[in-house]
Amino acid sequence: MKEFTMNTKPTADKRILTSQNSPEIAERIKQASAEILKRNYNLYKELENK
Repeated sequence: MKEFTMNTKPTADKRILTSQNSPEIAERIKQASAEILKRNYNLYKELENK
């Protein structure tokens, strides 16, 4: 029967990028949100005018 060993050493710290700790990501999220809102508004107006 094979013996299995578990790696008990912690892996290197992985930094999770979020809008709270990365101003660049926060700005990209804001830009994407603005584009989506504008596109949805235009679609809504097109449907309203049909």
